[in-house]
Amino acid sequence: MTRMVVEKGKAVAESAMALWLAALDSQQLAWQRAWRNGRAVPAPADFALAASTARKLGRSMSPVSRRVTANAKRLSASKVKGR
Repeated sequence: MTRMVVEKGKAVAESAMALWLAALDSQQLAWQRAWRNGRAVPAPADFALAASTARKLGRSMSPVSRRVTANAKRLSASKVKGR
């Protein structure tokens, strides 16, 4: 059980970092759009998600999903062996 908690903690930390990096990328793109259009501050339209940023945000939960799936497989295999 301790191992699973540690694994989940690491997965959440990885996911948080991926989410933060995707959000940072989105902010940078918004500022770049504003500067290219000659504005000093981004407009709300500049914050529209690019497809690449949306994919990054969607994949940010993959470390958690991967570990949950691995734990389920491992635990179900150990229950079958124990029978």
